[in-house]
Formats: sequence, structure tokens, C-alpha cells
Amino acid sequence: MALKARYGLSQSAVGIDNALAYQSLEKGQLDLTDANSTDGELLRFDLRVLDDDLAFFPEYQAVPLVRSDFPAAARAALAPLGGRLGEDTMRRLNAAVAVQGAPFAAVAADYLGGEGLGPRPQAGAEPAAKGGWLSPRGTRIILRTREHLQLTGLALLGACLLGIPLAVLVHRRRRLARVVLYLAGLAQTIPSLALLALMIPLLGIGAAPAIVALLIYAVLPILRNTLTALLGVDPTLRRVALAMGLTPWQQLRYLVLPLALPTILAGVRTATVISLGAATLAAFVGAGGLGEPIVTGISLNNTALILEGALPAAALALLAEWGFEALEARLVAAPLRRDPLAS
Repeated sequence: MALKARYGLSQSAVGIDNALAYQSLEKGQLDLTDANSTDGELLRFDLRVLDDDLAFFPEYQAVPLVRSDFPAAARAALAPLGGRLGEDTMRRLNAAVAVQGAPFAAVAADYLGGEGLGPRPQAGAEPAAKGGWLSPRGTRIILRTREHLQLTGLALLGACLLGIPLAVLVHRRRRLARVVLYLAGLAQTIPSLALLALMIPLLGIGAAPAIVALLIYAVLPILRNTLTALLGVDPTLRRVALAMGLTPWQQLRYLVLPLALPTILAGVRTATVISLGAATLAAFVGAGGLGEPIVTGISLNNTALILEGALPAAALALLAEWGFEALEARLVAAPLRRDPLAS
């Protein structure tokens, strides 16, 4: 490791998230860790920052990064911040959010007011809560849940439109079906974050790469269950249908798909639960959803923020399970319903 070689360290180095590393230092489980010099958590745990006298790490310099078409008025408003935001200042501001729990906007407004760059908030004044009868946190949860459902809904719709027809097309050709399943399974071996990162050069950031990545993960259970269901239809019933004069399309419509429906629904159900959990990673590419408070909570070591995303995501998974149970009771004939817990 380069740092180990530069400083001649004898300790072994392992990668760990900063928020977890700070706790490990406090408990005596770590001797030393790298850190962001502006991290407010350094003040929470009263950690001593060592001087990088061999200049291994890049020097902290705060500069605004904007697009070429950024409005000139906004650029002019940011210009007075030049040379003001040093490491100590940023560490103090971040600590106000991470340690004291102050809102981002309130901390920024207080700093700008103190520097004479804006009106200073009056003592005791609190920003007006938006969202009517809902608290700011409740409004945030509703908005993030809506984004989460949009991501997973579009991904699942695409996975169903791709996986089910593809299974119908290839289920009569065993070799082709194996190839298709192999390719779908191969995509599942790509780690979630790596897949999201691979999507960014192709689709940019935002919802598009997240939806495509979720679609890729959702296809396998839908495709596999659909193929299993279609191949599991009793050949005798197919021969009877053929003897009755049913065309291949009529066999598929009136015999094969109704018999396969419980297993197909089970695949969609599994894909839904997987997607609801995996969609929390969409926050890493700026797609929003319930992963955003989780990611922010991890970086700030804020349990309340982590739960703000984790609990609604878990609740959505439970609601999806109950919803599919109700859907199966409505769409599947009673003799065909299968209880997965039945002996």
C-alpha cells in the first residue's frame, strides 16, 4: 500500500467506511485511520488529526465546480465564498449538522449571515415546515417513497415485458433456454455498485442507470420461474389439447399460461422484493429514493436518518408480499394455488 510505504508503517491496512472507523478508534479496535479533514465526526469523537508532513494526501482546497452554462448571477453570488471555506470552518459546519443535528439549510444560512453574505437568522427562529399537516420528516419520507416506487415500478415493468415473453419464446428450445438463463444469471454476478458504475458512462447519472440496473437484476427470477412453469406443464395435457384441435396459441392462452400463472407470479413477487431492497443503492447515482437518507445517515453516522430510509423500505417489501398474496387469490384458481409453507 502506498501510504504504508511512504510512512514506513508496519501495521496491516484494510478498507473501512470512515463512520465505522471512528467508532472502532474509540473502542480501541483500530490504531489509525485515514479521514476527511473536513469531517464533523472528528469533533464528535474528539479525534486528533495528524499532520501529513510527507504530503501523501492532496491538500484540501474548496472550489466551486459548475457547468459552463451555469447562470452568471449564481456564479457571482458564489464568488465571495472564495478563500473563506478552510478545513477548520468546514469541519465546524459539518459538525453542526452531524453532531448537533441542525438542518443543512439552517447551518448554511447562519454561516452566510455571520460572514455578511446574507441575512442572519433571528435567534430562536425556525424555518417554516412545508407539507401542510405533515412534519418535514414525514414529507421527506413520502417524497422519497414515491421516488422509490417509481424506480422499482418501471424496472419491474420492463423486467416482466422482457422476461415473460422471452421465456415463452424459448421454452420449447432447451439449448436456447439454457443460454438465455446463463446470460441472465451471469448479469446477476456483477456487484450492484459495480453495475451502477458501469451504467453511468452509458446513461449518465439519475434515474435511468438505476432503472436499467434494477431491470437486469429483476429479469432472472422472472425468467427462471416462467421457464420452470412452462416446462412443468404435464405433456399429457398438451396432447389432449392438441387432440381437441387447439392451435398452439390457444394452448398457450387457455392451458399453459393459466397452469403456469402461480409460479410466474412467484417469480415476479421475488423480483419485487429484491428490487425494493436493491433500489436503495440508487442514491449513489443521484436517483433519489429511500436510499438517499440511508447513504446520508451512514456518512453522518446518524441512526435516525438511516432508519428514515430503512424502515419505509422494509415496510414496502412487506406490503408487496401481502399485495401479491391478494393478487394471487384473485387471479389464480383455488385448485392451482400453492402454499410455499405447506408440508
